[in-house]
Amino acid sequence: MAYPMQNKSQPPADFLSPRLPILGAAVKEARLMILAPDRLCQMGAITAIAIPVPYLIDVQIPQSTQVSITSLYLTAVAKSGEGKTPVEKLFLKAIRDFDDAHYEEYEKQMAQYKRKYKSWNKKKNKLDRDVEKLVDAGKDETEAEEKYQDHLLLEPVKPKKVQLLHEDISPAAMLAALDEYPIGGLVSGEAAMILDGRAFEAFAHFNDLWSGSGVKYERAGKRIRLSGVTLTNSFMIQPTLFEPQTDKRKQKIRDSGYWARNLIFSPDSTQGTRLSRNKSTSTSKIKRFNKRISELLEEMKVAASDPNFKKRILKFSPQAQEQWLEISDQIEMQKGPGGYFERATDHAAKLPEIIARLAALIHYFEGFQGEISTDTLYVAVEICKECSDDFMQLFVKPPEEFADAELLEKRFEEYRERGWRYVERTFARRRCPNPLRQGGRFFIALDRLYLDGFARPRYTDKGVEVIDLCPGQPDLSGFFFVN
Repeated sequence: MAYPMQNKSQPPADFLSPRLPILGAAVKEARLMILAPDRLCQMGAITAIAIPVPYLIDVQIPQSTQVSITSLYLTAVAKSGEGKTPVEKLFLKAIRDFDDAHYEEYEKQMAQYKRKYKSWNKKKNKLDRDVEKLVDAGKDETEAEEKYQDHLLLEPVKPKKVQLLHEDISPAAMLAALDEYPIGGLVSGEAAMILDGRAFEAFAHFNDLWSGSGVKYERAGKRIRLSGVTLTNSFMIQPTLFEPQTDKRKQKIRDSGYWARNLIFSPDSTQGTRLSRNKSTSTSKIKRFNKRISELLEEMKVAASDPNFKKRILKFSPQAQEQWLEISDQIEMQKGPGGYFERATDHAAKLPEIIARLAALIHYFEGFQGEISTDTLYVAVEICKECSDDFMQLFVKPPEEFADAELLEKRFEEYRERGWRYVERTFARRRCPNPLRQGGRFFIALDRLYLDGFARPRYTDKGVEVIDLCPGQPDLSGFFFVN
């Protein structure tokens, strides 16, 4: 309210479907089916897109030599029951089907591998014993040793498990999974591992992967090197557990830069409004969405098996470049003293690149030709703007005077509901919320409400100051007031 940068911006209703025939229509259909928050449906759809597509494309940052990967990290802060699970079930169906099919294939390959390995290992042990017998007998073991060494080269290769979705595993285990297959999505319904301080080191590696850097680390005595892999994180956290500004462990993760790399979705709840008569049973748009995901999964699979594969680099149209640069400059200017992002420069520094990544993902998913258009960039900006507002709400507390003004405004709203319009200032002071009764905080908060137009001072003919709680309404002559 009074703190202008705490206001949530609202894009036009249903701004996706007119511009995005597949994504927009699927999000709208999912919302009507589940009656979940629209932005939760957006997150589900973007998660599905952000698993296969980043392995296929990079994006050229306007007016620079920087080519960015297009991986995304997403976090929903929402109460249990908002609908994230059914939303994921709709949008991740094609990916789960892909995993299921490859799991069956992997099981067959593992059975064959175990048989071959058992036979190979049996012969290896025999050859090893032959060498030892010759050595013990003092005979020449050269020929036997050569046979042994040749046999070692014939060790069966253990098949690698092709799995894209990994649910509720630790960050360290996720990194190990990427060592088997270079594409993955870590999906967590509760994200308990985020709240575990022991996971901090793995989150530092997540930051490197988001930036497109390689990762080197040891796990269970094995050295793992990750290069050219793509990771998507999609987490859901209960609001009561998400208090990063007061929790030292989560503050540590923010200080690492992890949260700044996330698109944060904290939508208004729809619980209590999900009337059965308002539901839709249509699934045609969701099926079309998953069909497109399936096409991209096949394209991704071929690319992952081709050692000579090179990503396609998407560029913005000249008009979209100008638009992106203008937005980037606006964000930069708000990082200064008194600006919107003054206390969230970590988030602001990553925001323009996240916008570019999301625009590229949408462009490629929809099958648009040529360069990224201003229309596609507009959609990415609107989605990221709302996510940015949520980041600020969750991570950046307003200054005391703004918080106090918001507290006082809630008390004034109670008065309005009683039908009161004019309240004597001394009356309001005596009955203000307890935190405002010390150190002149009531008067500072009241001045802030005056400045922001939520109230205004009036004076009786005897010079008594009265607070007008409805300054936008016509004046009442001979007004009465509460004293």
